[in-house]
Amino acid sequence: MSLFPVRCFECGKVIKWEPFRILVEDKGLSQDEALDKLRMRRSCCRKQFKSHVPQIEEDLMLYNRGK
Repeated sequence: MSLFPVRCFECGKVIKWEPFRILVEDKGLSQDEALDKLRMRRSCCRKQFKSHVPQIEEDLMLYNRGK
């Protein structure tokens, strides 16, 4: 079960979480490339993906590994 919002909180555009996950995890694209491919160009929509809890945990692991 995903706690991801169905729509962007600010503009109301539909959030496509599952295709994003597939592009990043299965196809190996970077987050930015995946968001560009899904045509998520507004900063408010991109923020929804970047601030999702599993994404924050992954980013923190990458950050801590770099220290």
